[in-house]
Amino acid sequence: MPAPFLWAWPLSGLFLAAWVLTAAAGSVQAVKTRPGFEPVRIDLAAWQAAFPKPAAKGTTRVLLIGNSFTFEHDLPAMLRGLAASAGFSLETAMVAVGGARLAEHAGNRDLLDVLSTIAWTDVVLQDFSTAALSEAHRQRSHAAVAHLAQPAQEGGGRVHLFATWPRQAGHILYGTGGPATPDDMNAQVAEYYRSLAAAARAGVAPVGTVWRAVERQHPDIALYRSDRYHASPAGTYLAALVILSRLAPVAFRTADFTPALLDPGTARRLRVAVRGALAK
Repeated sequence: MPAPFLWAWPLSGLFLAAWVLTAAAGSVQAVKTRPGFEPVRIDLAAWQAAFPKPAAKGTTRVLLIGNSFTFEHDLPAMLRGLAASAGFSLETAMVAVGGARLAEHAGNRDLLDVLSTIAWTDVVLQDFSTAALSEAHRQRSHAAVAHLAQPAQEGGGRVHLFATWPRQAGHILYGTGGPATPDDMNAQVAEYYRSLAAAARAGVAPVGTVWRAVERQHPDIALYRSDRYHASPAGTYLAALVILSRLAPVAFRTADFTPALLDPGTARRLRVAVRGALAK
C-alpha cells in the first residue's frame, strides 16, 4: 500500500517540503532539508500500515534518524540495494532534518511514538557532525541517545550509532582552536560515539574511521562534495557499506550493488577497500 514520503525540491536557492504519497516498497521517509530544526510531523497510522507487526520472517526493518548526512544521495536506498544484491530482505524508514542534532529529534513526540509502536529490528542514530567538539552538546546527546534508544530496545531492536566522518583537509574548521587535522577530528568524533554507545548499550558503525582509511588508500576517489563537508555519492556509498556491515554482516561480505550515481569500477574499489578496512 502507498507509504507516506516527504520529498523536497529546490526553489530560488531554498528548499521547500511537502507531503506526497509514494508506492515505493519497503521504504518510508520523513525528511526536511531546509536548515533550522522543526520536528517532522509523522502520520503514525500510515507508518503502522506500511510496517505491520511483526516484520516478515527473515526481514530486517531499519529506522534511520539523523540529518543531511543520512538523507543525501538516499542512503536508505543504497542500503536496500546492497542488501538485495546479496539476497537479503531489508526494509528502511528514515526521519531526517537538515542540520539536526539527536537532542532535537529526542523532543519529537511523533518520532518517539514511531519508535515505541513499530517493531524495528534495528535503529541507526546519527548526530550533528561537530557535536563531539562541544561539551554542552556532548552532554545533551548522551541524554538524547538514551531517550531514543530505550523504546527501540524495549521492543527488541538493536541500536547502532552512525559515527560520522571529519571535515576534509583545508576546511575552515581547522585552525580555529578546535581539531587541527581530519585525523584529530575523527579521533574526537570516534571517541564521542564510543562513549554514547557504552552508555546506551548500542553498537557503532565506524564510518569516519573507515572513511579516513579509504581516503588514504584511494585519494583519487572523491568522498566529499566541494564544500569539504558533505558526502559525495561515493562517500554516501561508503557510509552505506559500513552501516550494512553492522545490520547484516553476511550480506555485507557479498553485496555488489552499484547505485546509478556511481560508476561500477569506483563502487567495486570502495567495496574492496571498506571490507579491508573493517577486517583490520
